[in-house]
Amino acid sequence: NYGTTAVTATSASITSPPLMVQVVRSGSFNGTHNSTGQAILKIENGVLKLQTSSNFSVSSGAPDLRIYLSNSTSSISSAVEVATLNQRSGAQTWNVPAVNSSGQPVTITSYAYVLVWCRQFGGNYGHVVLP
Repeated sequence: NYGTTAVTATSASITSPPLMVQVVRSGSFNGTHNSTGQAILKIENGVLKLQTSSNFSVSSGAPDLRIYLSNSTSSISSAVEVATLNQRSGAQTWNVPAVNSSGQPVTITSYAYVLVWCRQFGGNYGHVVLP
């Protein structure tokens, strides 16, 4: 399972304060169009968030790059758009929409990939496989 949980330990009737443990999904960009770095999908304070690592970078040539969660690396037809990629490098964090365009809830396990997609030309500019 993915998400956040509180872990406590008990010994001789003494219980420790809760330690918050967060399970995330993450992976590395595949190198397409010089895409590098990592993407992390996590739940923070009950909100699904997507973030890139500080070493994230993608080619500066393509216009209109967007970030999507998708179940395909070659199409955004059933994907959920997370953000317009205004910065081509560095750590960034976005709230993931709570529902997709069909009105279905978006959960941490709903999608298999993070895509950097050129909306103008309809192409994959890098993706991460989320285990």
